[in-house]
Amino acid sequence: MDHTTQAKRATILVVDDMPENIDVLRGVLRPHYTVKVAIHGEQALSLCRGEQPPDLVLMDVMMPGMDGFEACRRLNAEPRTEGIPVLFVTAMNEACDEVRGFEAGGVDYINKPVTPAIVLARVRTHLKLRSAYRFIRQTFGRYLSDEIVDSLMDSPGGLKLGGEMRHLTIMMADLRGFTSLSERLSAATVVEMINIFLGRMTGIIQQYQGTIDEFIGDAILTIFGAPVQRPDDALRAARCGVAMQLAMRSINRRFAELGYPAIEMGIGIHSGEVIVGNIGSEKRSKYGVVGRVVNTTSRIESYTIGGQILISDATRSECRDLLRIDGRLTVQPKGLSQPISIYDIGAVAGADGHAAVQLPLPPTDVVKPLARPIPVDIAPLSGKHPDQPFAGEITAVGRRDFAMTALQPCCDYSNLRITIKHASGHGSGGDLYGKVIRQLAGDKPTFQVHPVSGSENSGQLLERLTGSAMKFETATVRLLHLSDFHLFCDPAGLIKGICSNESLTAVLAHARQFMPSPDAIILGGDLAQDESALTYRHLADMLDGWQAPFMVTPGNHASLPNLNDTLVPALESTSGYADTLDVAGWRMIALNSHENGSIGGMLSDEELARLEQELAGRDACHVLIAIHHHPVPIGSRWMDDIGLKNRDSLWAIIDRFPQVRGVICGHIHQVFDAMHGDVRVLGTPSTCVQFVPEQDNFCLEAQSPGYRWLQLLPDGDIQTGIERVEGFIPPDLNNDDPY
Repeated sequence: MDHTTQAKRATILVVDDMPENIDVLRGVLRPHYTVKVAIHGEQALSLCRGEQPPDLVLMDVMMPGMDGFEACRRLNAEPRTEGIPVLFVTAMNEACDEVRGFEAGGVDYINKPVTPAIVLARVRTHLKLRSAYRFIRQTFGRYLSDEIVDSLMDSPGGLKLGGEMRHLTIMMADLRGFTSLSERLSAATVVEMINIFLGRMTGIIQQYQGTIDEFIGDAILTIFGAPVQRPDDALRAARCGVAMQLAMRSINRRFAELGYPAIEMGIGIHSGEVIVGNIGSEKRSKYGVVGRVVNTTSRIESYTIGGQILISDATRSECRDLLRIDGRLTVQPKGLSQPISIYDIGAVAGADGHAAVQLPLPPTDVVKPLARPIPVDIAPLSGKHPDQPFAGEITAVGRRDFAMTALQPCCDYSNLRITIKHASGHGSGGDLYGKVIRQLAGDKPTFQVHPVSGSENSGQLLERLTGSAMKFETATVRLLHLSDFHLFCDPAGLIKGICSNESLTAVLAHARQFMPSPDAIILGGDLAQDESALTYRHLADMLDGWQAPFMVTPGNHASLPNLNDTLVPALESTSGYADTLDVAGWRMIALNSHENGSIGGMLSDEELARLEQELAGRDACHVLIAIHHHPVPIGSRWMDDIGLKNRDSLWAIIDRFPQVRGVICGHIHQVFDAMHGDVRVLGTPSTCVQFVPEQDNFCLEAQSPGYRWLQLLPDGDIQTGIERVEGFIPPDLNNDDPY
């Protein structure tokens, strides 16, 4: 096939102000290409910026207005047009003229009067080069960022065989249990699922400047630090891992739309010295890494359950103190002589111009005993192959995990194939694949298993085997406490130098990502600084979209009529509103400590009676009380003077009810955590300005806006922490007048 057939669809733009020159070039090119014409530089730029730009430009130099050199420079300066090759066709044939043309971005130089064969040969060559360039960029671009592709193509030795020792961070991401899941799906479904997964993950990896070394079935091996090395390689790998886990939600939504099952991914990250470079032969090679670090990364990833990111101690050290560590494991990977520590990370703080990324806090799943254990056969997996099975029983089930006893022990982090026996004790009632996540007390070997994949999840399995649906309550109650907004009707309103509207917007965005599905959201008092109905209505709009009931503890800055007539109905109509809320064995009670005309707080006789009635009237395993004003001294004289005035009356009631496990408050604009007898008292920072702890007089602190999260556990324990939003202008620290 000759060049005429190959290139017949290519479009050539001829730019010249002389009609006779245009006629000559058009006559040479028209039998082989589509030809467009421009008679000056501005017109050429317009055509190249259009919806159907030319594939190549033949450009005269001497033209009225903008000359060819300037037109070429402008084409190369715009991302949309920089890839169009420009060949200068001119009578200016001095060496200095050619140099100017190449400096302007031209790719070739044809002298007038033109020779048809030379014009066709040069056009054909540069069209082939452009086609090859596009192919290379498209091919490499599937795996590497544009920056890395440019580095490889611009470096003369970029594709030579050979390697170098370099400190890198390696990330392995793998779908948990997808191999067994794929055995039940058609080949077309498996391929489509893999392509959706890999397509989304590739974009995220490129966003964080990672290099995809290899796709290994449903796994991705990624390098951070080669070919381009940066000082924050480990941090970018950690951020990338969190972003990838967050993306699994939208991937599974897409799968649900297509009727496909949901999937989970585990990620392992490790840093160290490896050999990196072009590996293979002269005929076939790839850019990749070799070394123990790669194998160790794979081992670390093998310990993950779905949704986890496990990193090595080496990676943790390089990430400084910017990680949220949700757990620590000590493991002995195959091939290593000594145990190592690996860390379960859930968030990376913002730093160096990068925004914070975070996963929701991992839920705690508590299993509940079954009336009748379910007999199973248990086969530990060596790689992907099952060992000799032995008998066991499923004895308890939670929302996702389940407990088992067995004739033989199964060590932590081992993978199991669990075959359900029929009632007769023979045959298979279905398979589950799971990972042992902890040992449990028992006369026989007893352990908790997290399912990886299989025919059914644990809840569906029990429903099928028992013939009735079973409800498993959320074992852990997950709450958000946001307090002291101090909003104004004017969106630009400032409190002590901070725009409270902007800071709350940022806090809400952070909280929605950190804990997208809490069981309840408690709003501390001082919501509206100006106490206007318009401000409460604006706040309701800001809170719209949460799928969780709200509770409110009115504070000193409150108009109860406006709050009750505006904010409360809006919350009731969207996500729900309650003064008392029962969830999974916990009761949350919100109290009103507002006293007209006073900065301090007071619980009315009616409110104290309501509290006593709520504590005595219904059964509840554990109770959390929410109030705006702090009910204990916090060590700041000026704040303690405006705390809860009748706190002794409050504690006289609480002390008679041992199920009260915690009291949470706002008002103090700072973190507080102390015990009052057996009751934990927690204070939450403000979503705007913060107060310096333990001060005799009013004093602002240069701390970021924040909020508190809580996990209320089935045993009555409270797990809690503070999240802050960085990047706000410090408050006016010289303003020492109490608000």
